Amino acid sequence: MNSSCSKTALESSSECENSEANEHDVDVTLSSGRIEEMEKHPIVIDARNAGGQVLRIANALSFLTKKPITAQNIRQHRGLRESHTHQVDMVVTMSNGKAEGNEEGSIEYTLWPREAKMIANEKISLESKCEFIPTLQAVLPCFVFGKETSTLRWLGDMSMSRNADAIYFCQSVLRFVLRKFGVHFDIVTTTDDEGAEKTIVTVDSTKELKGVTMMTSCDRNIREIRATIFWEDSESKKKDCVNVREFEKHCIQTLKEEFGTDILIHCKTKYSVRHDETLSSLQLEVVTSDECILPEYAIWYSWCSSDREAKRIVSKAVLRCKRAYDNGVCVQGLLTDQILLFMALAKGTSTIRSDYPLPDDHWEKAISVIEELLDVKFSVRIDSEKEFVDISCEGIGMQNENFFDYIAESVFSM
Repeated sequence: MNSSCSKTALESSSECENSEANEHDVDVTLSSGRIEEMEKHPIVIDARNAGGQVLRIANALSFLTKKPITAQNIRQHRGLRESHTHQVDMVVTMSNGKAEGNEEGSIEYTLWPREAKMIANEKISLESKCEFIPTLQAVLPCFVFGKETSTLRWLGDMSMSRNADAIYFCQSVLRFVLRKFGVHFDIVTTTDDEGAEKTIVTVDSTKELKGVTMMTSCDRNIREIRATIFWEDSESKKKDCVNVREFEKHCIQTLKEEFGTDILIHCKTKYSVRHDETLSSLQLEVVTSDECILPEYAIWYSWCSSDREAKRIVSKAVLRCKRAYDNGVCVQGLLTDQILLFMALAKGTSTIRSDYPLPDDHWEKAISVIEELLDVKFSVRIDSEKEFVDISCEGIGMQNENFFDYIAESVFSM
């Protein structure tokens, strides 16, 4: 693989007690005519205004549908980042396919998946510098429609980068939301006998996903608010920077002013030392009675932010969260484009209400790519006055043939 994550590789079957269960049971039996037909007619994706998330959606759908794709004009001709090439490599490996043009800086690449009929006990190991959320997004749809439980492992201390708060977001928010569709994954951080840290993500396969409705109910209320501060604790930061205890106090006070003094608020601080940057952040989660979690995120440079500046950033995040709650939003911010693909793959209609305008327009490009690769149509209704957007989709109800085959094998082996 051509990624900086040099340790990234599919682990050999010798790492497990049962080596046979770990082998890639991939059916690559294709006629030469079928291969030529696939390679001659890739679906062209205009990635001019697309971010990495759109590329990951296109790669996953290429894997699931076995349709080759060509992404062109990538990121306004800025080309692929190294992390993007790594994500394409993973899809190529899992599908026993191939890719051309998958190099850092490339403005065009083509991905040819093969018949990855059985993804069994897939295990991928990564270095801690590999971005957590983008990497998880790249393989999660593929693992969900795999043969059985798959594993993604990061080796090294994840608190040394932005991965620390990303892991927390996936564990507390993304996992909760995707569970509604029938996607089940878990994240565990462990330490081996030699003291080396590992962050392990296990993803269960499923027969099919189900459509969900995440719209507000008239009588919903707030169950609790969780505020988690990721405090950069480097000695290099300025002494006049806001004190963490004062910051916690300000955060709780601002939340009570906006949401009410009788609201249950949990505030905690996680300390980290980041070698590459001195960033601190705040993650808010408003948990409502209709089983929605509204996340909001604020970030600032610890070494240059005065007390007033840091508090202003937090106050703006609280106000955005309150506005979303008042407008009946159930899916907020960047979470929207992370669940669009699962809406399209699910059986039945899915409808969500998100805040508007969203941080970027990647969600619109994501919808366009999904509609191009799947036989689905999204319905979008924007209310710019009340600042929300309703998005609906009648999913294709993709069936996991791997799941049925695995059940049959289990029955006949008894």
